[in-house]
Amino acid sequence: MFNICNALLITFSFTALILTGIITYPFKFNEIRKAKLKMQTFSDIKVIAITGSYGKSSMKEILTSILSTKYNVVSTFENENTQIGIARVVNNKLNSQVEIFVVEAGAYKRGEVKKAMQITPPD
Repeated sequence: MFNICNALLITFSFTALILTGIITYPFKFNEIRKAKLKMQTFSDIKVIAITGSYGKSSMKEILTSILSTKYNVVSTFENENTQIGIARVVNNKLNSQVEIFVVEAGAYKRGEVKKAMQITPPD
């Protein structure tokens, strides 16, 4: 039975969802902006981007393991394959010692890979 309590709960949930997006947007935007600027300072880092429907994480781990035997390699974390996840890795893990950055780019909606690659253009 639908009553005033149910209506208030739905209204509150919807409002919280909207406000969360509004509140977090500036933080996400700043994180992405910082990552783009940081990547510009590391022109020597080779970027390998991996995308696709299946096997992205496995391929990233295999490639990182192989390349790590000869190079200083950083890769995106487990399932941090969104634009904000990639930006966080750039801001927190990349430094002047890194030679190769292996990026897993997931596509949950149209245009997401393109946005992610604006942070880390692959070589």
